[in-house]
Amino acid sequence: TPDTGKTLSKTEIGLIRRWLDSGAKWSGHWAFQPPESQEVPAAKKDWKLNNPVDNFIQTALSSAGLTPQERASKGTLIRRVTLDLTGLPP
Repeated sequence: TPDTGKTLSKTEIGLIRRWLDSGAKWSGHWAFQPPESQEVPAAKKDWKLNNPVDNFIQTALSSAGLTPQERASKGTLIRRVTLDLTGLPP
């Protein structure tokens, strides 16, 4: 390689040549593969869930021995959004 000055051995070159001769199949980078469907975990009946993502969060919280917080008031949400967007308290 240019950085180290090392070259491939004859065995490595032969291996690459055989791979190329066989069609050079490459599975591709994981980021370009379609995501696999995941089974949505069952949720506890006493938790109000609005979205299937909530089931995953509820399962993770339960396994960690945690419970979700109560819903925030509109005033609290506005304060949080203002702080997130401007970096300043309202």
